[in-house]
Amino acid sequence: MSPRSSDLYQTQLILGGSAVLKVIAVPIVMLILFLAYTIHSNDISPREIHEHNHKIVVYSKAKCPYCTKATALLEHKKVQYYEIDITWDEERTQKLAMETNVRTVPYIFVDGKYIGGYSDLVKFVDHGGLL
Repeated sequence: MSPRSSDLYQTQLILGGSAVLKVIAVPIVMLILFLAYTIHSNDISPREIHEHNHKIVVYSKAKCPYCTKATALLEHKKVQYYEIDITWDEERTQKLAMETNVRTVPYIFVDGKYIGGYSDLVKFVDHGGLL
């Protein structure tokens, strides 16, 4: 190899290596951040949230009309609640489904007890359950 082609070869290796590093590093950092968020969010149970002065906990998913209706009803009634988005948390979704024997969202807990979804919340409110 002439010195010129050797230099070109080394330059390609260096540039190629950094490009590969970027391609690998960015997804790894994103994965670490996602796992850190998931691990942190999985540590909170409805009972623990209740102990932190949140009487109502709503587990919801993005683009769920009943989740939106449930939180809108609580806001209309001026009731404090804690909402946990489980859109991307399959493990928590499965845990809630097994605990409640229900596979639809929202999952609504009052004082650490599961009361149901949106229609159950409406009945609960109509019977004075939030007073």
